[in-house]
Amino acid sequence: MAHIREWGAGAEGGQVTRVLVVEDSPTQAEILRVVLDGSGFAADVATDAEMALRALDRTSFDLVVSDIVMPGISGYELCQRIKSSPNGRNTPVILLSSLSDPMDIIRGLECEADSFITKPYQADRLLARIRTLLENKRARVDSGVKFGVELVFLGKKFLITSEKEQILDLLISTFEDTVRTNLGLQKTQADLATAKEELENYARELEKRVRERTEELEKKAEQLNLALEASNKSEARFRSLVSNLAQPMWVRDRETFRFLHVNDAAIREYGYSQSEFLAMTVQDLSSPDSRFPSPQEISAMTQVTTPNFHMRQRKKNGEIIDVELTGTQLEFEGRPAVLVVANNITERLKIEAQVRHNERLEAVGSITGGVAHDFNNLLTVVKATAEELRDELGNSPLRQAAEMVLEAADRGAELVRHLMAFARKQELAPTLLDVNALVDTVVKLIRRTLPTNIGIKLEKAKNLPLVSVDPGRLENALLNLAVNARDAMPDGGEIVIETSGVDLDEQYARENSGVRPGFYVLIALSDTGTGMPQDVIDHAFEPFFTTKGVGKGTGLGLSMVYGLIKQSGGHAKIYSVLGSGTTIKLYLPASTEKVAADVKPLPKAVATAPAAGAGNLLLVEDDDLVRKSVTAKLQRLGYIVTSVASAAEAITMLESRSDFKVMLSDVMMPGTMTGADLAREVLKRWSHIGVLLSSGYTESSIGSKAQIPEGVRLLSKPYSNADLAAALQETLERQIGRR
Repeated sequence: MAHIREWGAGAEGGQVTRVLVVEDSPTQAEILRVVLDGSGFAADVATDAEMALRALDRTSFDLVVSDIVMPGISGYELCQRIKSSPNGRNTPVILLSSLSDPMDIIRGLECEADSFITKPYQADRLLARIRTLLENKRARVDSGVKFGVELVFLGKKFLITSEKEQILDLLISTFEDTVRTNLGLQKTQADLATAKEELENYARELEKRVRERTEELEKKAEQLNLALEASNKSEARFRSLVSNLAQPMWVRDRETFRFLHVNDAAIREYGYSQSEFLAMTVQDLSSPDSRFPSPQEISAMTQVTTPNFHMRQRKKNGEIIDVELTGTQLEFEGRPAVLVVANNITERLKIEAQVRHNERLEAVGSITGGVAHDFNNLLTVVKATAEELRDELGNSPLRQAAEMVLEAADRGAELVRHLMAFARKQELAPTLLDVNALVDTVVKLIRRTLPTNIGIKLEKAKNLPLVSVDPGRLENALLNLAVNARDAMPDGGEIVIETSGVDLDEQYARENSGVRPGFYVLIALSDTGTGMPQDVIDHAFEPFFTTKGVGKGTGLGLSMVYGLIKQSGGHAKIYSVLGSGTTIKLYLPASTEKVAADVKPLPKAVATAPAAGAGNLLLVEDDDLVRKSVTAKLQRLGYIVTSVASAAEAITMLESRSDFKVMLSDVMMPGTMTGADLAREVLKRWSHIGVLLSSGYTESSIGSKAQIPEGVRLLSKPYSNADLAAALQETLERQIGRR
């Protein structure tokens, strides 16, 4: 890169090397300009060939980089005009091409192009090609020897008048791209074998889940049969049996729905005492957004055994849960009654919703890949027919119409390549990569292009393992995310890019469908912009979904990032709060093939459970699924856990009892009080309680969303049991030191 900048600075007279970029796509033009300006060149942009020719008439450029497919004059014709002009014949011209047709090479020779760069390209490869052409430029000017060669291809004759060195440069660049394409085909073959193995594993997992669910239903049926048998023999024995079952159960009046008896499991689940239950009806448990059974459904409950009925119910502490109710009629204390088994399915529904979301993305990807494949076939026919028409029409006025059809077909082919990226069927050239080095390059490229009111901050972890990923596509993905972050901060703000190592455990894998447990290298990009509501997050990775105005975005950026990370065996996650910014996390599997000399794998923490009776812990977490998961982790570590869903509930709890040793709270929660505000209140009023905060945002970016009190540690989600145990132990030890 240093050598490239020497070219950019200019060795003669201290002049800056000027490069003309000809690209009709605003996004691609912006990326090219960022790459060139970031490397010391002075880049000007023309959106079509006509604008480029006017610029060349006015200004002398050292090199031209042009797309081939453009409205009006194509890249080939532009190159030919430049080479035929007195001022431009010695100006190197690089054409951006897909090289999908041997005719591309013939056309390149025919128009005297100096080099091809295959889309998508790596920045360092483009800069190296520019350096080579600039080094050869003087020798080419000195020789100035051209010769004519007549080639015959597909029955047509072509006269090639390029310089020998120019032909050599072009053919070398074509050979490099051919080698890369061959490697991509080999990788595709390996990916097909991996996909087959994954499908077989999925089938085995599905069979296992069906078997487990069947066993679960059989156990519930057995419990109901036991309950019925006990009811027929003895009401006292029935009470005892129901009370000791682990599943929440109650007996209600068949007509009034009033509770007649409630077992201990229901008391623990809902928080009401036996006497409070007996003064209530089932309708009193209904949440405000839930509906009570209709008269027809109530009539159906007069059958011996009622079908499962889904309701949303409210616990005593205000928490809303989804419940599946199954009833069986019986006689209780001489009156018609119904025995109801309540199954809390809140966690299951959330997991199922996430699975459906992933399955929807998989289905869209599968459909997209199939449509893209078929669309490519159609474009092949359209393009071939249009070329034949163009050649047959000669100088007819209709020839221009045929040219327009060809241009539209080429644009369609470019769109198909974007769709293939989301469908994870793009050709990749993965290499073992140091993420920190790539992030350094990206930051250098984007730093100079940001407006003065947007800052950029880089936080890199040391000793990270290498990852196997296509560097050019990952670089483009990070540039895409940075541009999105910039657009989300029209009034200014800060972009934070972080790298770290993270161990995603079995629990995280169960909660996030498609994730494999293991050690990952994390790249997190955060902004302090407008944020996204949940309904936007749910669709953000889908192709063509965009919140930008017409003409400002295609909706393919995030879908391409998602496709790259998934195709590389990784995982992508979005954390966002409306009005508080967004963090996008990219997880890439750590490579076990090779580690750089100065890179050592991060030591895996070993969880040591605190001694029995570690004390009372207050957990504050608004997400029901996360709260249940963390509660289970804490209980396994020996803590006596009391959980609440908001900062306000935590204050109420602490005012009624203050025997907690430590409080673990999420940072971003609904309501006026954040976890950071709660931490300050606890440190002020209950200074004997240790405070630990956690968040899905990264440690550096959280500062822009909530000011963490000094001395309070922030534990980033997702965390392993070992991370949680160590953080709590550290918090308790720090609290003892304060005393």
